[in-house]
Amino acid sequence: RRLIIHKLWFSSGKSGLIPFRHGRRLFDAANPPKEFLEIAGDHNSGFLMTGPAYEKGLDQFLIKHLPPIHHQSEMAGEVLH
Repeated sequence: RRLIIHKLWFSSGKSGLIPFRHGRRLFDAANPPKEFLEIAGDHNSGFLMTGPAYEKGLDQFLIKHLPPIHHQSEMAGEVLH
């Protein structure tokens, strides 16, 4: 059986921890499925500096790759295995 892992890379040209070119090289070397989101700011504040674009990129990735979440009342009669 083959394990498929969906990957989302966030990388910033202003990260003082991981140079942008290294993040991009890791992304390029990874097997698909994968997505890349360039963000603003440094390593720790990139998500804050990028704001709505960061949230939109993360939301789109999760919606695309995760199954829908059912409300607990919809699952009341189901047996989980």
